[in-house]
Amino acid sequence: MKFRMRSGLLAAMMVAALALSAGCGDNDNGGGNDNDGGGNGASPTPVRTATPGATATPGSGGQANVSFTVSASAAVQAFKVEVGYPTAKGSFTGNADTTGCTTDDAGIFLPNDNDSGKLILVASEAVGALGFPVVINCTFDQAGGQTLAAGDLTPVVVEVSDTDANPLPVNTISVNRAVS
Repeated sequence: MKFRMRSGLLAAMMVAALALSAGCGDNDNGGGNDNDGGGNGASPTPVRTATPGATATPGSGGQANVSFTVSASAAVQAFKVEVGYPTAKGSFTGNADTTGCTTDDAGIFLPNDNDSGKLILVASEAVGALGFPVVINCTFDQAGGQTLAAGDLTPVVVEVSDTDANPLPVNTISVNRAVS
C-alpha cells in the first residue's frame, strides 16, 4: 500500500512516534554535566537562574482519573491538544512515552507528559476520519494534600486536519474534561 503524507500534523505525528519510542527524558546524551567551558580548560561563569516552583512527589496524594472527551463538528483525521495543569497538584502517571493515558477511539495515539505542566495528546487515523467522540482516559498522581479538579486542566487545541490532510480551524473540535 502506497500513500503520500501531505499533512504537517500527520508527518509530525510519525516523527513524534519515532522520537517517543526512543524516549524523551534526559536528551543531552551525555549522562553528566557538560559545563566544561567547551573543553578549553576555562571555568564557566556562574549565571543566576530562577528557582523553579514547587513540584509534586508523584503518588503521595492518591490518584485521580481524568477523562477528556473530544468532539468534532466536521470529519477530522488528526488533532493535537495541549493540556496545561498545575504541577503543585501532581502530574500525570508516567512520563514521555510512558504517560498513563489510553484511548480505544484512535488508530494512532501519542500522549506525552514531561512533568512540566503540559500534557500533549495527539490522535489520528492513518486513513479516513476519526470516530467521534474520542474519549481519552488518563491517571493523575496527586501530590500530598492536593485534589485535582476539572477546572485545573486547561486544554488548548493546537492543530486539526481533515481527511484530505488540510488544516481545519482549531474550533472544529472541542475538549471536555472530567476528574473523578
